[in-house]
Amino acid sequence: MNRTTLQIAKLALILASSTATSSWADFDKGMSAYKRQDYSEAAKEFRIAAAQGHAGAQNNLAAMYTMGLGVPADHKEALKWLRLAADQGSANAQKSLGWLYFYGRGVPRSRPVAYALFNVSANTDSSGAASVAMKTIRNDLSHNEVVAGVALSKQVTDSGQLLKTIDEFVAKAKR
Repeated sequence: MNRTTLQIAKLALILASSTATSSWADFDKGMSAYKRQDYSEAAKEFRIAAAQGHAGAQNNLAAMYTMGLGVPADHKEALKWLRLAADQGSANAQKSLGWLYFYGRGVPRSRPVAYALFNVSANTDSSGAASVAMKTIRNDLSHNEVVAGVALSKQVTDSGQLLKTIDEFVAKAKR
């Protein structure tokens, strides 16, 4: 590797780490504001961190849009941030997105997608909440819906592309 290439690589690494540090700082500011119940400030800080790709901030901002805390209630905006966080592997966002698909809120109702999202989330969710969600809906699903959900969760896991895989499944189901 020549000297110029090495310098460019070092600069890229420095920029990447400063962005990550910045998004964490904004996330922490958002959490502090949220704890103080200064919801508009929390939303502002979460939005900054979320725009930089911080999954926790994306998830929190989605929740704030859902509840109308510090921002006008906007389910489309909430869905946008929730999808981004879920695609990055946020177990909380995956679980929340699963509930949206289960009830058909802002997305087409798809119980196999809900089951798949809970299943994927359960693999990384140390709280056990996703497993509880799976058990909660299991009795409401037909055998075919469970089989489709398990197959979809395997596809998501194998491909590593949560949103793309789910969007393709939903589009195929519409046909």
